[in-house]
This record gives sequence, structure tokens and C-alpha cells, in this order.
Amino acid sequence: MHSLNIIPQRRWQREGDSPLYIPRYDPPSHRRRPRALITFGVASVAVGGLNGATTTAVDASGCNFCIAAVTSLTAVSDATISDSGSSTWNALVRQTTSLTYLRFHYAYNITGGSSHTITVSSSAGKTSVAALWFKVVETTSPFDKENSNFDNTGQPNFLNTGSVTPSTDNQVLVAGLSLFQTSSTPTIDSSFTSPAVTFLNAASNNIGVAISYFIQTTAGAKNPTWSFTGGFYEASNIATFKAGTATASIFDKSRFVRQAVKRSASY
Repeated sequence: MHSLNIIPQRRWQREGDSPLYIPRYDPPSHRRRPRALITFGVASVAVGGLNGATTTAVDASGCNFCIAAVTSLTAVSDATISDSGSSTWNALVRQTTSLTYLRFHYAYNITGGSSHTITVSSSAGKTSVAALWFKVVETTSPFDKENSNFDNTGQPNFLNTGSVTPSTDNQVLVAGLSLFQTSSTPTIDSSFTSPAVTFLNAASNNIGVAISYFIQTTAGAKNPTWSFTGGFYEASNIATFKAGTATASIFDKSRFVRQAVKRSASY
């Protein structure tokens, strides 16, 4: 049976009043609001033409976080990104090769809608985007760590992301890959899941892009490796994001505080 930790604190309403003990409820540490576990929502991709791309609409209801892997040609300015929910987007490192670049953009504290889309606009062709939506990501400052890697040759047909070690448990780790002139579907190790991959027609009108994730319950170093067949000018990246907290305590303290106040009146 759990004990109620009541710490009496003497207070007076005004001079001359009888002393009133105002108890303070101090919940046991295991009863305090827990760190929640991030859950995957949905994924969507878009293969760009000459002026950018818009992802297929998805039902992102309940999601509060979105991350997009955007790739295009290095010689032009970054593609701009927007979404149907008018979110504020934040850019991470721009990993470049001799011809292409790969960059993560993320938006937090979003309101996911039933028909959510992401649009990237660019002055160059070959722009592609792959995006993931999540639930229960921290709503104030979710970004934690990032790393990236590249190779111009496409040999020996694999590329790791660079190592990251999240600073807290229960983070979501997101890995991205861009690869030029291949129609093969890449794979990734280290228990990552890849729900959003687009390498269709990559040799002509776009650069292939993939995005993958892993929800890590216990913080530790991760350096996943992408594997693929053919292509070159490949870039990879990885970023980690913190979990939010549960929306409500599992322990109703109000009833116990009211009882303690009532008892204190008889002291």
C-alpha cells in the first residue's frame, strides 16, 4: 500500500487568524508523470519533376511531429518546404555530394489533419521527398543529436549514417538516404523500419530518397548502414528526437489532498 507523503506547512490567512496547516502532496517518484513512448503515425513520399513535389495526402490525425528527407541538386539553393497544416519547419545539416544534397526538415507541435500533405519547391529538377509523422514527440525542443555521411562513387554499395548516441531513453532515431541514378530499393540494418522509399524512375527525373526510423527504449550508440545496388552520389543522415510526456498523471492526487486538508483542520 502506498503511503501519502504529506509535508505540513504553517500558513496564516491574515494576522490574528488561527494557524492553518496547508499540506503539500509530494507524489512518490514512481507515481510521477512518466516519459511516454513515441509511436509511429504514417508515411508518405513524392517524386519531383522540374519544380518540386507534393506528397500523397495521408491521415496524420493525432500526430504532433513530422520529419522530411529532402534531396535535390547541390548546385541550386535549398528546396523550400511547407505543409497543409501551415507548420513551422526547421532544417538540419545539409549533407552534399559532388552533385546532390540530402537534408532533414522537421516540424514539431503540429496539428496533424486527416488529409496532410508536404510540398517541396525547387528551381531545379530531380527533387524528391520522403516523410514520416509521429505521435508523442516532445513539443518544446525535440531535436537532440545528428550525424551524416556521403560518397560519390556508389561503391561498395553501402553507406552508414555516422554514429549518434541519444541523451535520453525512448527517443526516435530517423535515418535518411539519397542516391542518384538507380531504381533499386535500398535496405537498412540495425532494426530500422523503412516505410517511405521512392526510387522509381530515379535515373531520369529525380534523385531517389528513403527514410527510416527506430524507436530506442534505452539510449545507446547507433550507426546504421544502408545497402543498395548501383547508383552513385549517395548521401545519408541520421537525427534523434526526444519523447514527450504523458498527458495525464496515472495518480489522482486531488482526492488525497482534499482529505489531508480536511484532517489538518482538526489539528
